[in-house]
Amino acid sequence: MLIPSDYIFFSINGVDIRMEKTNPINIAVKRQTRSLDGSFYHQIKSTVHNNAKTGYTRRVVAIAKKQYSHSRVVFKAYHPEWDLYSDKRIGHFDYNPTNVNINNLYCSD
Repeated sequence: MLIPSDYIFFSINGVDIRMEKTNPINIAVKRQTRSLDGSFYHQIKSTVHNNAKTGYTRRVVAIAKKQYSHSRVVFKAYHPEWDLYSDKRIGHFDYNPTNVNINNLYCSD
């Protein structure tokens, strides 16, 4: 059973997000309900996209009907001051764009 300290809580465009620290693939968005506390977290899926022309593969996640690179979302969770929409690229130390572990990510200038 995971406890609140096992998660990172952050927000993108007013959407509250919860991400597991040990497994950043597990992302959930906060939804409003009519329950006593008024909300719950709904798990969202990350998908792998392949570009047939370039052969480039990346992991994406949809938050509030907008697709984001999963790597950028994970980097934003750990660096809240970073601008998600900046032109800076998020690189992968192991050159595997589907590996979104924070220890594998870096921001290029």
